[in-house]
Formats: sequence, structure tokens, C-alpha cells
Amino acid sequence: MTTLSDYRPYYEVLGRVERVRARIRALGVLEGMFALVTVLCGMVLVLTLAQGYLRFGPVGRLILLTGGVGTTLVAFWRCFVIPIRYDPNDKEVARFLEVRLPELGNSLINTLLLAERADDWSGVLVERAIDEAAAGARGVDLMAAVSERRAKRWGVAAGVALLLLAIFVVLGFGRFSSAGLQILMPFSRVASVGDVRFLSITPGNVSWIKGEPLAIEAVISDPKGKRHEGAIEISGLVDGRADRKDLVLAAGTLNRFSHRVPQVLQPFTYRLTVGGTESPEFKVALKEPPLIEQIDVVYHWPEYTGLDPQRVENNGGEIRCLVGTTVEMTVRLSAPVEASSLMFGGGQTLKCLPAEDGRAVSTRFTVLADDTYQIHLGGAAPNGAAVVYRIFALQDQPPVVQFTVPARDVAAGLGESVRMCLKGADRFGLGEIRLLAQADGRPEPAVVATWKKFADPKEAVVDYAMRIDPARYRLGQTITYWAEAFDRRTYQGGATPKGPNKATTAKYKIILEDKQAAAEQKLDQLSALYERLREILKSQEQARIATNALAEPKRVDEARSGGFALEQAQRSIREATLRVVKEVRFDADTMAIRETLSLLAANEMASAMTKAKAIADTRDEARLAAVPQLAVALAKDQETIIAVLRRILDITERLADAVKEDQKRLDPSDLPDDALSKLKALRDRLKEFADQQKKVIEASKDLAKRPVDDYQETDQRELERLEAIEDQWDKFLTEAIADFSKVPEVDASNPSLCKELIEVKTDVEMAADALSKKAADIAVPLEELGMEAAEEIVENLERWLPDTPDRDRWSQEDFTGDYEIPHAELPEQLEDLVGDLLEEEEDLFEEMEDVTSNAGDSIDKGAGWDAMDGPISSFSAKGVTGNRLPNTSEISGRSGEGRTGKSSGEFVEETATGKGGRRTPTRLSPDAFSKGEVKDTSPEAPTGATGGGKISGSGSEGLEGPVPPEVQRRMGTLAGRQAQLRNKAEGVKAALQVRNYDAFSLSEAIDAMRRIQRDILAGRYHNALRHKDVVLDNLKGTKMLLSGEVRIRQDAGAALPNEVQKDVLDALDKPMPRGYEEYLKRYYTRLSEGS
Repeated sequence: MTTLSDYRPYYEVLGRVERVRARIRALGVLEGMFALVTVLCGMVLVLTLAQGYLRFGPVGRLILLTGGVGTTLVAFWRCFVIPIRYDPNDKEVARFLEVRLPELGNSLINTLLLAERADDWSGVLVERAIDEAAAGARGVDLMAAVSERRAKRWGVAAGVALLLLAIFVVLGFGRFSSAGLQILMPFSRVASVGDVRFLSITPGNVSWIKGEPLAIEAVISDPKGKRHEGAIEISGLVDGRADRKDLVLAAGTLNRFSHRVPQVLQPFTYRLTVGGTESPEFKVALKEPPLIEQIDVVYHWPEYTGLDPQRVENNGGEIRCLVGTTVEMTVRLSAPVEASSLMFGGGQTLKCLPAEDGRAVSTRFTVLADDTYQIHLGGAAPNGAAVVYRIFALQDQPPVVQFTVPARDVAAGLGESVRMCLKGADRFGLGEIRLLAQADGRPEPAVVATWKKFADPKEAVVDYAMRIDPARYRLGQTITYWAEAFDRRTYQGGATPKGPNKATTAKYKIILEDKQAAAEQKLDQLSALYERLREILKSQEQARIATNALAEPKRVDEARSGGFALEQAQRSIREATLRVVKEVRFDADTMAIRETLSLLAANEMASAMTKAKAIADTRDEARLAAVPQLAVALAKDQETIIAVLRRILDITERLADAVKEDQKRLDPSDLPDDALSKLKALRDRLKEFADQQKKVIEASKDLAKRPVDDYQETDQRELERLEAIEDQWDKFLTEAIADFSKVPEVDASNPSLCKELIEVKTDVEMAADALSKKAADIAVPLEELGMEAAEEIVENLERWLPDTPDRDRWSQEDFTGDYEIPHAELPEQLEDLVGDLLEEEEDLFEEMEDVTSNAGDSIDKGAGWDAMDGPISSFSAKGVTGNRLPNTSEISGRSGEGRTGKSSGEFVEETATGKGGRRTPTRLSPDAFSKGEVKDTSPEAPTGATGGGKISGSGSEGLEGPVPPEVQRRMGTLAGRQAQLRNKAEGVKAALQVRNYDAFSLSEAIDAMRRIQRDILAGRYHNALRHKDVVLDNLKGTKMLLSGEVRIRQDAGAALPNEVQKDVLDALDKPMPRGYEEYLKRYYTRLSEGS
């Protein structure tokens, strides 16, 4: 038996065959893997492309999925399982090599066969054959028989398939992913992806308010910029069915689409499709609409008004403010909301900002015109479902301006000045007042004067003296003058810019004439008028005498003839009077005479003529008996006519005398030359004096800001300079008074001029003393105090006013222990002494304020001579109104009206006219109310209210405190009347309920009446006034419900304009009224079913 276990050539051949077999298996597996990758990538690419572009339905996607799975399984078996299981034996490998390598012949297979049957052959022969085969195989590369070409081709195919699939995935990942998911889940809804991409879809998943419209908007991205069609698929909105509608492309864009649901009445889902791309499915849930509980607004008025912001709580939604006002609105809701907006009548929508808890929203807008708005609590604009509120844009009214002097046509001569006084007012302040004038023959008016700064811009008075310049005007010309006033209104925004409002006065004329000639002409007119009226008066007096003869007529013919004569006389008198009215020229001074004569002719003269005619118509004895009564009535008319004519003649004569006096003043030729020259020199020096005094006032304002004791060296030098100026002018005025008093009096002189100069001199002396007056502290210890305790007022001492401002500070020690002050009987009339204030409140320094003291007394003889302040409170009403400003210390006692200041006690005067003083703080004191009422005619704004005391005039709102007894009684009466009204209303409500009427509005009115009654009793008058409007509105609503009528009118639709008919037909797309959706739905369902 031959063995080859240790025969090396045999194992050499066998090892080489084994290596070839391993290579064959490796290449087969590799080739299978490449093939599997190629098949799978190709299959995925084909399936996703088909689904991505052809959009198969569920069945088609199922077929694609089945085909894909089958292909995958077959490919996996053929390309992976079979190659990996393939394992050829040595003979198969040897045969494979001999076929691929012919040069091997059959040595390899023979070697393997001889090795198997080595026992059947000679060992030597077998070994020799194996040696020959091994030797022949050594020169051949057996690996060359195994080709890699097929594996490489599959590798290239796999790479190409992978590359194509990668390109599709990268460039169209959305389409690839959606198509893949659709194939893998054929019966599930997977959104498709096309050429575009959704950037945003609003509102997405949302909880929406029931009954509100919903706007769905989508924004896409398309790099190609192509125009795409869009659609929306809504499920569950109409009977649970899916409804597909086209999206609306926004005008002027290619990437914005929208769809509007008029009313959301039930939950639904929606999905958008644009350019082959489908959106995810969104859900819209429903929630109950919140209620508006309260609307608060804050008005930020235009800046030019100077008003502070005004807050109005629970205003009912109505906006009423000036144009240009910024309104800050806060809406308080019964439940949180996610979004809200305001939609104005013009279609503009303004989003609101929610509060942290969502139960309040706020927004801000500027009012430019009348408008309406709706509050939408879903985020989009409502369409008739919300309450419509009104916006009233109030226009700023123009200012008011008028002439107070002369306010009529006047005459003036060349070189004269016409004094004018203008009064202007505006609610928010005047910006400018212009005085304009235009002479005959001038094309444009000239601005004579302009005022832009006013002490009180809301109500200003300006004076001006318009000089008639001989270089610009000539005699015979007429100058028309008027004024214009502008307020501070500025442009507030909007399409139409608006500037300040303008107001114009009436136009008046200045007639330029020779004063002497005009005076002569006026004298002639007055003389003619006087003569004609005197003739009329003479005729009327004669007629009055004739009337006496008819007091007791004895015969009918006597009465008739007398009455006829009287009728003719009265007719002639009336006609003569009318001729005077028509023919005589009346000016501004005599226009009242003309009107009086016209009234006299139309009334008393016509009445007298009628009564005289009645007497003339006497025809029998019966009428004769009535003649005396007619004569008495006629006599009364005649006496009235005579009295009026005499009064007119007296006025005419006085007017003529005044013209004559003016003529004398116009002619200064009767003044001596030296007097005339002195007057002119005095005039020039007084002008210089006025200029100097203005400079002194400006300099003293700076010094007055500091106490005299704190002056620096520079302040002392400035003070000395001002004293020198005042001394200089005091010397001048003294000389002027002495010199002017020597001028002999003439008719044209003014005797009051010397007195006025003396007053000016006195003021200058006082000013000089005040500049050097220092502050003094007057300390009064307890040991130096005393009390008069007068029980009767018997002295009325003469007093005088100080001529220096207050620079004294009283520091008086308080009384110790209790003491009683007598309250003496006061006189029926109080005497007072009033002077002009020597200082303003700003001039009083803290060092000069008196210290409040508890000292009080009933002072009579010890009242003193000076009208000055002090720390002692007087209960004898002996004080006088001085010319110093009160201190800030507290004073009590009894007094008549004086300067306003910090005080308490009893006001004993019957009237109050307002005498000025210090602004005092408002405070509430425990003073009781006292009997009596003060007649307050003071124009000053009341300040310093304390409570208690006597009832006086009204003012602005003050502090809350006790109510006067009389007011309490009246309020109790009003509350009782309100209770009666409420009882009647409750009776009406009961009757309505019996008759099954809706009394909801009446119930609310009754509740408001209860609140009014409580507010009146509690003194809350503002609240009562607000509730009053609610009561009236509810009562009006109840009345409308009870008196309502139903009217059937013929349809006039055919005669309507086309646009109106279109709006009616388009109402099908409009939302139904909120709260009636279910009723209307059932109604139309029954109509469609024919039941």
C-alpha cells in the first residue's frame, strides 16, 4: 500500500489548489455584495423617483413596497447567500484551472485522481506522475485563472448606483424622504415634498374662539422663483367631509398664500399643498369666546395742549378725544386669550399685546379722524361678529379774539395815535396775535404789531397805540384794521397736514380826517338833529295838550273832530321822525339815537296814531263813552314819546358840548409858549424816567432773590447804584412838581397831572427806602404781653398804610394757661382800608415770616395806627386790608374780608370781592359749619380750603370732608325722590312680568337707581352722575322694546345699484351673528328640507 502523507510534491499541488479555491470564493462573495448594493440602490432610486413624481395612492404604494421587498429578498439570496455558501472541492478547482490554463493540460486532475487511488497503482509510478505534474505546474501562475474583471464591473455598477442615489438624496432629500416614508407606510398620511419648502404656516395648531373668523397664511421658499398654484384641504369643517379649495396668492408676491375661514363653528384639520409640497396636518380646536369685562383708556393729549394724560376707566369703548391724541387702551377679559387685535373701520388691523395672565390686552394708536373699531379676540380681523365702537375725533376749536377798544369805526388825524385793546382766548393757549391794517390803494395788508408771549396764554389782553404816520397816510384815506389770532396746534400726523387754527376779528375802519373840520361837521349834524327833534317835540307837546280836551267830550262830533286832528298830528309826528331816521347821518356816537327813534316810531308813535284814529271813528253815544279811556291810553303813549325825545335832546346837547371841548383841546394856541415848552420837556424826561425804571426793576429782581443781610460786596455796590438812581429821579420829580405847580391853569390843562406826579414821587421815595431796608427780628417775651379783652367796640381809629414792604419777623412767646377772649358785638358795617400790594410772594424771605403764636385778644383801643401784620389773633374785626402780603404763619379770630392767607376763625362780612394775597395750601380742619351765607363775587380762583365755616361761592374740587347741613338736607331730599322713582320702576317691572314682557333693561335700571340713592346719601356725587346715564339708557331701551313695531316693506332690490346688489349676494360668505349660529343653521336646514 502506497502512502502520500509525507510526499512533498503532492502537498505542493494541493496547497496551490487550496489558495485558488479561497480566491474564487472571495471574489464570488465580493461580486455578490457589489451586485446586491447595485440592485438595492437602483431599486430604492427607482421606487422613490416614481413615488416622488407620480404620487401613487395607497394601492400603488403597496405594489411598490411589495416589489421592493421581493426584489430585495431575491437579490439578497442570489447575491449574498449563494456566493457565501459556494465551496468547490479540489477536483472542481483543478478542472477550473485546467480549463482556464490550457498549458496545464490535465496534470492537476490526474495528480488528484492518482492520489485518491494510490493503493491501486505502483507507488513509484504514482510518485513519478505527481512529480511531473508538480513540475509542470510550477511554471504556471494559477491565480491568473481567477479573473477580477466581473467583480470590478459590479463594483463600478454599485458605485454608480450609490452615486445616483446620493445625488437624489442630497438634491431632493425632502422628496426622497417623503416618498420613502410613503412607500414604507402605504396606508398612512405622509406629507409629500415638491419643488418648494414651507417657511412658515400660521396659525398652525391652535385653539380658536368659536364663531370667530380664521385666517390661514403660508410663506414658501422657491429658489427658482416660479409661480405655483396652492390648495388647502380642510377636513371636518362641513359635516365631517374633506373639502379642497384653492389658496389665494397675495398680490405682488410669489411666496405668500392665504385662505380665510369666515367662521369657525367646529373643530377641523387642514393641510396645505403648494408646488407639490404638502404641509403637515394641523388641528384647530374650539374654545368658548371670552367676554369683555372692562375697557380702560388713557388719553395722551397732543403736546401743544399742555394737558397731563387722562385716565378713563370703564368708558364703554367709546373714544372721544382731540385729533392727534394717542390712546392707550387696555381691555380686561373674562378668560385668557392667545391673540387679539383691533380692526378699524378703514380696514387697518392693529395687534394687541397680551398681559402675563392673558386676561387683559393692550394697544396704542393715534386718533386722526372719526372712525370705528372692533375688538377681535382671535387675532384676525372680525367681519361683523364683534361690537362696533365709535371713535370721535374732536377738532381743536379756533381761538377767540375781539377788539374791546375801540371795537368800532373811528376817525383820527395825521400824527395821532389810536388806542386799541385786544382780548384773545384759547382753550389750550394762544400762539400768536397779529394786528393788521390796510389803507385804501394798498394791495396787501401790513402787519402792524405781533404778540407771541403772554402772561396767560389761555386768556390774554394786549394793548397797542397805532400811530397814524403822516409819511405813509394822507387825509381822506380809510385804514381798515383787524386782528388775527393763532393757537398752538401743530401737525399731528395723517394725510392732511394741519397748522395752527386762525381766528379773525371783525374789520373796522379808521377814517383819516381833519379833526377840526370833522368837529365842525359833527357839530352841524348834531345841530340839525337837535333842531329837527325839537320841532317834533314841540308838535308832540301840542298834541298832548289837545288830548286833555278829549278827557270828557260832550258830543259825538266834538270827539270825532278832535280825534281826527290828533290822528293827523300823530301821523305827521311819526312821519317826521322816520324822515329824521332816514335823512340824518348818524355815526357811532349817535347810532343809539337812530335805533331809539326807529323803535319809538314803530311802537309808541304808531300806537298813539292808532288810538287817535279810534277816537276819530266815534259815531254814536255807545262809542262816545269809551273815548275818555282811549284818551287816557293815548296820553300815556304821548308822555312816553315826550320823555324819550327830551332825553334824546339832552344827549344830543351833551354830545355837542363834548365836541366843543374836544375842539378846544385840539387847538393848543391858547397855551402860553413857556407852559407848552415845559410840558414837552416834562414829557421827554418822563419817557427817560420810564426807561430808567425798567432797568432798575430788572436789576432789583436779582437782588430780591437773596436776603439783604446776605449781600456780597458786589451786591452792595449795585444797591448803592440803584439808590443813587432813585435819589436822582426823586430830585427831578420834586423840581418838576414845584415848577409845574406854578404854571397858570388854562382850559386845556389837566389839574390831575400834578397829583399824579406827586404819587409817582411818593412811589420813588418808597422804592429807594425799600432798597436799603434790612430784615428785622422782633422778639416779644411773655413778660411784655398783655390783653385788652374789650367787651364793646367803641373806637374807630384812623389808620394809615405803610410805605415800605414787610421786612419784620415777629417772634412772640405763647401765652401760658387757659384764658377767655370776649366776643364783642360787631357793628353792622365794617370799615376797611385797602392799599396796593407792595411786594409779591416771591419777595418774602423765610427770615421775615412771623412765628405762629397762640396769643389772641378782643382789641378795641389798642388796635394801633399802622396796617401791619403780627402774631396776635384779634376777635374784634378791627383789622384793615393793608398793602403788605400776609405771612405764612397761622392767624385766627374774627375778621371781614382781607388778603388771603393761612387763617382760621369766623368770616363776619356779608360779601367777598377778592382782594388778593398769598396762595395758601388746601387742608382739612375740624371747624364746624356756622349759620349765614357769604355772597362771593371774587374772580380769583378759590384756594386754601379748610372745611367748615359759612357757605360761600363755588370753586374747583377740593378735599373730601363734612358736608354743610343745608347740602346734607338737600341731598337727603334728592335721595328720597330717587327712592320714590325706584319704587315706581319696581311696580312697572312687576306689571311687565305679569304680562310676560322682558324686563331685563328695567331691572338693570332699578339696580342703578339703588346705587344712585346710596351714592347721594354718601356724598359720592360723581358716581351718582355716572349711574344716571346708565339709568336713562336702560329706560330708553325698555321703552323701545315696549313700543316696537314690525313693518313689512316691498322688496326694492331691483332698483338698487349693482354694487349694493353684489354686496347682498356676497352675504353668503359673511359670518353669522355670534350666538345665533345654531338657530340659523337649523332654520336653513328646515328650509332646504321643505318642512
